[in-house]
Amino acid sequence: DRVIAISEFTLKSLPIWARRKSEIVFNPFHTDNNRDRKLLKEQIKLELGIDQNSQILIFVGNEQEQKRPLIALQALVELHRSDVNAVLIMAGKITCGGQKIITSFIEQERIRDSVKIIGFRNDIQRYVAAADVLIAPAVNEGHGRSLVEAMMAGTPIVVSASGGHPEIVNHDVTGLLFQADNASALSRTVQGLLRNPNYAETLASNARAFALETYSVNKHASK
Repeated sequence: DRVIAISEFTLKSLPIWARRKSEIVFNPFHTDNNRDRKLLKEQIKLELGIDQNSQILIFVGNEQEQKRPLIALQALVELHRSDVNAVLIMAGKITCGGQKIITSFIEQERIRDSVKIIGFRNDIQRYVAAADVLIAPAVNEGHGRSLVEAMMAGTPIVVSASGGHPEIVNHDVTGLLFQADNASALSRTVQGLLRNPNYAETLASNARAFALETYSVNKHASK
């Protein structure tokens, strides 16, 4: 009788007959993310052997091309060229083939010490909350869960202007958008946040308030 779409982007991808009986109901998220980010950052740095002076970026997703893991790695390389002391945590399932591609890039660019591949984790929220910035370079995502989870954790986000991302992120208010598949644009945008912590904190605060209001379990069940 009715079709539920999780974003405007996914609704538009449906056949015409389905669009006529569709409405958008955002995915629900639990809101128990009142974590001490400073303490978590210290713990994660010790756990992963990250220098205390490094800033942490996190990429959450598998190694599929749609997630654009190499764009994340290319952006890290450019950050280093701009003298930004950053480490990238890569979280998510990875196949042998994907591991080979990613490892080859890391070795080629000599960034082994600046990339921490942690694979799938049940406690991913700890790592997201500990990060200085979550980056999401994926394209054509229906509705990126990691974005909302980062918002609720109080972690600033930089995401590609693709798929359902612009429906989640109000640019310059709750996060920052960059041109998809442009590692240089991603690097520049991340630099702007890392070098202006007050601005990053404002975005994160706005994002948390928006996420708690928009993606609550109660609101989802009611709709």
